[in-house]
Amino acid sequence: MKRKQLRNKEGPSSSAFYKEENEIQEIPSCPVEVFCVQYRENRGNEAKIEKLKERQLRIETNKARERERSDA
Repeated sequence: MKRKQLRNKEGPSSSAFYKEENEIQEIPSCPVEVFCVQYRENRGNEAKIEKLKERQLRIETNKARERERSDA
């Protein structure tokens, strides 16, 4: 199974496209590179992907709350 990765010029956090066996799949852009790596590694396992998305959402929410506290 050959995989070809094409990236936008924006950098590592931009959307990545994978071409596998005449199938193109878009992986949504994600702000944390570690999360992106985990997302790619677990692409076949939908449950793990959902948990990673939920975890990322919690992380972003917590960061937003911290910013609000520091601004207040």
